[in-house]
Amino acid sequence: MSGQRVFIGEAQLTNAPSDRQRDISHFYSSDWSDDQRMGLLRRFGIDYVFYGAKERTMGPYNPENAPFLLRVYDQGGIQIFEVKGSGTAGIHGAHRPTSGGGMP
Repeated sequence: MSGQRVFIGEAQLTNAPSDRQRDISHFYSSDWSDDQRMGLLRRFGIDYVFYGAKERTMGPYNPENAPFLLRVYDQGGIQIFEVKGSGTAGIHGAHRPTSGGGMP
């Protein structure tokens, strides 16, 4: 309903789901550098990164510390980060962390 496509979703609707799951696991682990993470985001044209309970269990990486991500939503243990320079800035009014409703 947001008009955004997901990187990984239903197995039948996701191209190479096992490869994408592996990439997500690496993204949140300490295995990858920020350059590798940014490369993945650019390669797939990803505008937003979701960080919830499941992602926190995948490894020590915290998107809050990434210089290329801007937190635009933070409520109920869920954070959403906009990829800086992705071309989405201002589209959803997402320049400041949002709390109390109104997800970007």
